Amino acid sequence: MPTWFAVGVTLMLVVAVASAVWRASTARRMARDAGMSEGDATAMALLTDDGLAATYTASSIRAGDDAPTAAPASAEARLSELRGLLDQGLVTQEEYDAARRRIIDGL
Repeated sequence: MPTWFAVGVTLMLVVAVASAVWRASTARRMARDAGMSEGDATAMALLTDDGLAATYTASSIRAGDDAPTAAPASAEARLSELRGLLDQGLVTQEEYDAARRRIIDGL
């Protein structure tokens, strides 16, 4: 086996492990800050393609106004994103209803 192949495979494995560790630790931190289940957030971040983004969104909604946001989103965008979280099972119906009410009351 050529040396360059072994080095390439090793480098790919190191990057994959580092990425998984970063995704898991970031998801756990966001979940902890929002009072969510760290285990569920970790599983979502590692086992789905957009799990880290979904964890961020769910933690932002759950934390309410205390969660940092990059930029204010329109009410339509926030409601659409919230509906997606409900459809994916990332928030409960009660959390959805409460967050939806906060968004609408903020109009």
